[in-house]
Amino acid sequence: MNIFEKNLRKISNFETTPSGWADTQIKSICLLGRGRVISQDEINQHPGQYPVYSSQTSDDGILGYLDTYDFDDEILTWTTDGANAGTVFYRKGKFNCTNVCGTIKSKESNKVDLKFLHYHLGRVSKSYVSYLGNPKLMNDVMANIAIPIPNIYKQRKIARILTTVDNLIERTEELIAKQESIKQGMMHDLFTRGVDENGQLRPTCEEAPNLYKSSELGMIPKTWKVEKLGDITDITKLAGFEFTNYFDYETGGEIVALRALNIKNERLDLTNIQTIPKSISEKLPRSRVYAEDVLITYIGAYIGDVLLINESDKFHLAPNVAKITTHRSTNPHYLELIMRTSQIKTQMFMLYCGNSNPQFNNDSDSKIINKYPKWPGRTNKNSADIGDDE
Repeated sequence: MNIFEKNLRKISNFETTPSGWADTQIKSICLLGRGRVISQDEINQHPGQYPVYSSQTSDDGILGYLDTYDFDDEILTWTTDGANAGTVFYRKGKFNCTNVCGTIKSKESNKVDLKFLHYHLGRVSKSYVSYLGNPKLMNDVMANIAIPIPNIYKQRKIARILTTVDNLIERTEELIAKQESIKQGMMHDLFTRGVDENGQLRPTCEEAPNLYKSSELGMIPKTWKVEKLGDITDITKLAGFEFTNYFDYETGGEIVALRALNIKNERLDLTNIQTIPKSISEKLPRSRVYAEDVLITYIGAYIGDVLLINESDKFHLAPNVAKITTHRSTNPHYLELIMRTSQIKTQMFMLYCGNSNPQFNNDSDSKIINKYPKWPGRTNKNSADIGDDE
């Protein structure tokens, strides 16, 4: 099998070519180039309106703006080096890009639609990244990527469909972000002011200072008290002897061993799981996960993510995740929500910042301070109502 066939069938993973499509390589239909070295000093000294695209993916990869431009065309760029190597972007208009960006321009615009190529190439480009040392996808490798393409009319139709879907996704994400902002504002009000006996949000401290008192967390409702997390919960991590002596990951086990990567952005992510036998989990009741346990990640990229578990006999602690079991005086649904607020996140950050390998320990966890209204007790296991203060 030659390199073309290998790239097309094995790496790009096109088992068959659709009828009427032609197999080709990027170098056959496009001209490839690179950006240039653009320093932050140059951007600072020559500010302007033309974007400078870098290897990053956030904010569309914009590093800054210059008063001159190197490109004025319809072009694809891709990240050649670093963590984002292989990420492909569609660019149009006047812009600049740095030397860690490759450039792709169609040789004949009436034969290649770059929006179509952007989607098509983006599906396979990551498969060509070399991860030996610093991840790379250099021009010579990009040039040899093999893909099938239809005629220009079908390319444009496919590109229009996918662009429409992208626009819908973008609008949905904007709506979600707006709703999330509203939710965060509501949570702030509820967790600093609470509700009155009629279930209505209390006036602010400025509006009714007689309803508030001073505390180490600032002004809080008079009927509330401040507690350390360790005084109102039990915090448990998988002990070293438990992991060393008993744990044995297996394929198809009945119990999911929850790791830090399974709790991302305060959601359960079970796309990559390790399991253990139920018999092993039952031998370790201390680190089993039960309904209404609140989990928190204490090491890794998603450190401090919090999640309430709603069912028993399905999960077990793995390294890097701890469980917080509330006492009867504390509502676990309330705890999950308040642990997600900016006030508590700030305390978490202060407890672990400065470490070369950021992590909490049990002592750090127990120092986190929360505001609590008076609770009648955990009589309704399924209630998420934050209730009255009295």
